[in-house]
Amino acid sequence: MTTQEASLSSEEQTAHQIQKLLKPIPDDRADAARLDELRRVFGQLYQEGELGPGGAFSATEQTWKTFLTTSHAKFRTQLSQRIAVQGQRTAVRTFWGVVASSPKSCLVGNQQPPKKTAAVVKRHGLLDESILLQWVQAMSRIPIWDKSIQHMVQVEFLEPFRDVQYYTMMNIGKVAESLYKKQQQQQESDQGQDESIAAQAERLMQMLMMIPMASTQQDLDNPQSYLFAPPKDQQEGPMDDSDDNDSSDGGESSDDEDDDDAPNDDSDDDNESPNKAQKQKPAEPHLFPMQQLSRHRRQWSKAWLAILRLSSLPQSSLKRALQFLPQKVLPVVSRPLLFADFFMTAYTSHNDETDSSG
Repeated sequence: MTTQEASLSSEEQTAHQIQKLLKPIPDDRADAARLDELRRVFGQLYQEGELGPGGAFSATEQTWKTFLTTSHAKFRTQLSQRIAVQGQRTAVRTFWGVVASSPKSCLVGNQQPPKKTAAVVKRHGLLDESILLQWVQAMSRIPIWDKSIQHMVQVEFLEPFRDVQYYTMMNIGKVAESLYKKQQQQQESDQGQDESIAAQAERLMQMLMMIPMASTQQDLDNPQSYLFAPPKDQQEGPMDDSDDNDSSDGGESSDDEDDDDAPNDDSDDDNESPNKAQKQKPAEPHLFPMQQLSRHRRQWSKAWLAILRLSSLPQSSLKRALQFLPQKVLPVVSRPLLFADFFMTAYTSHNDETDSSG
C-alpha cells in the first residue's frame, strides 16, 4: 500500500467515525459521551493540521477539508442546542473544550502565506473568537443559571485567561447589539415584549460581571495568562478587532482609548537633532488587541453600554448594575460620561415610582 493510499484509508476511517458520532443518542449520558468523543477527534485533527486554515492545495484535500469544516460546524450546533435548550452542564464544559482545542492560526513574523505550493510555514495558534461567539450565544439562552453553573463559568473559563476575557467582552457586546435590533423591530411592529430578550440580557450581564478587568498593562504581559499565548516575534498583526470602526459605543474610538496609555512624544520629536532623527528605531513587536490594556477597556465599555440600552433588562439586573458600575466600570473606562444617560434614566424612573407610591 502506498503512502497516498494509506492516507486515503485513514481519512475514510476518520470520516466514518465522525459521521457515526454526529448521530444523536436518546440517552443523555451516552449522548454526552458521544459529544466529548467528537471533541477529542476534532481536537486531534486540529493538532495534525487537518482542520484550520491553510494546507489544502489539491481538489481532494479541499474536499476533505470542507467535510471536516462542515462536520465541525454541525458538532458545535449540537452543543449549542444542548446548552440553550436543555441547559446541560456537560455540554457547557465540552463546548469550552472545543474553544480550547480549536485555535485559529496566524503566520509568525513577516512570512507570506504560500500560494500554490505546500511550503512549510511557521504558524501560531490563537483563540478563535468566532467559535467563542457561538459559546456566548448559547450561554445567553441557557435556561438554568444556578451557583454551580456560575462557578464553573467563572473559575474555569473567564477568570484564568486574558484572551478569553477580551473576546468574551467583544462577543457579549455583539450579542447585545443583535438583541437591541430585535427589540427595536418588535417595538416598531407594536409587538409585545419578548421575555426571551429579557432573559438573554440578564445572562449576558451575569457573564460580564464575572470578568476580572485588567488594571495595568503588566496584567496583560504575562504569557501564562492566555489560553493561547500570542507569538513574541510577530511584527505585523494578521488579526484585529472586527468592530473597530462601528459606533455602538456612542462614538468611543480606539484613538480615545489609546490616549490613556500612550504618552505624547510630540514635544520630544520637535527638539530632536538631525542626526538623532536619522537613526531608525528598531521595530517593536506587534501587540495583538487582547494584549493591549486600552483595547480591554474599550471592549469593557462597549459591552456594558450595549447591555444597558436594552429596555427589556429586568429590574433586578438594573439594580445590580447601579451598584456594580460605580465600583468596577466607571473608574476603568476612559469616557464615563457615556453612561450618563443610563444613570439619568434610572434616577428618573426611581422618582416616578416614588411619586406614584407616595
